[in-house]
Amino acid sequence: MCPIRFTTHFMAALAACVLTGVVSPARAQDIEPRAYSNAPVGVNFLIAGYAYTRGGVSFDPAVPITNAKIDTSSDRRGVAIPLGR
Repeated sequence: MCPIRFTTHFMAALAACVLTGVVSPARAQDIEPRAYSNAPVGVNFLIAGYAYTRGGVSFDPAVPITNAKIDTSSDRRGVAIPLGR
């Protein structure tokens, strides 16, 4: 076997062993309630939203639908209660 080919194979095998052997363990952490929220404790929030959408709809050219249009209305309502009471 040629010394250059042996060196190349040896270095490739060494690199593979190093890359697969250096695996750090997965770590987890606890998330504090309110860690990412600056909402005051004891205050509740009402949330509301409305959206209206109008426009054309595109389909696959193989489908025999032409000039399709859409009009939609949607609303959202919700309550946000901060943790940490």
